[in-house]
Amino acid sequence: MLTTFNSPGPVLCGVEECGLRAFGVVRAPLEAIPALRKRPGPPVGEPLPASLLKHADEQTVAGVAAVARAIHDFGLQGRSWIDWGVLGAPRFPGRLCVPEAIRHFLAEGPLGVSPHIIPQRSTHSLSGTVSLAFQMRGPNYGVGGADGALAEGLLAGLAIMVDDRPPGLWLVLTEWDPEPVPEDPGAEQAVCHAVALALVPDPADGSGGRLRLTRAAGPGAATPGVSSLADFLTDPADREARPSWVCPLEWGDVLEVIPPGGPAGAGERPAGSGERPA
Repeated sequence: MLTTFNSPGPVLCGVEECGLRAFGVVRAPLEAIPALRKRPGPPVGEPLPASLLKHADEQTVAGVAAVARAIHDFGLQGRSWIDWGVLGAPRFPGRLCVPEAIRHFLAEGPLGVSPHIIPQRSTHSLSGTVSLAFQMRGPNYGVGGADGALAEGLLAGLAIMVDDRPPGLWLVLTEWDPEPVPEDPGAEQAVCHAVALALVPDPADGSGGRLRLTRAAGPGAATPGVSSLADFLTDPADREARPSWVCPLEWGDVLEVIPPGGPAGAGERPAGSGERPA
């Protein structure tokens, strides 16, 4: 069980882990988002309502597409997700639209600002939209929203699986890397990265791998990005080079995503092995 006692992080009672039933990865340049709004991935069931993603944040669009990709790639089409929950962990949602909204507010007042911004461009929008898209009736909420969203999402997802043991939980992690720079034609091409992880309580059911919390071998290192996790999940050479993808936590423990056939037990990992390359 993960518990807290006025400490900077959870108290680790041995090694905590859950299974990873499926995963999906989407990398979408800014100019590809409009097409994803209309068709967010391969068909995996009933077509989504045309209006569902019309006003959605770009990270939400990529997150829905990543879930669809996971369902397709792991042959889960036609499965009911009604008892599953959703946890969304975006980084800086709404950043693209807020500057324009502020300009309209200053020029035109409240009537110049779209009413869709709060429901569609906030931290909880990602999880809520995924639950609607795939008819999930379990708990859904957002975590993070800023730097550190990746680690917060992974830790919250594992805590839910260990403590509450729901039938399953979709954990959707999104961020821009590099960030979009509006009205700057010379800026580096912005890419939205999204990773969807289907978590299950029993590690033995993890046909897509496992998520594990364990002790670090040394002091914490820099937190990697969603793009780093996406690379690990989709690049066979990356998975062969290291047995797990590591996300250090600020109080010294580490979260690991372990592919199928990866190391079992509580083996310690070098704290810096998950550091994002420069």
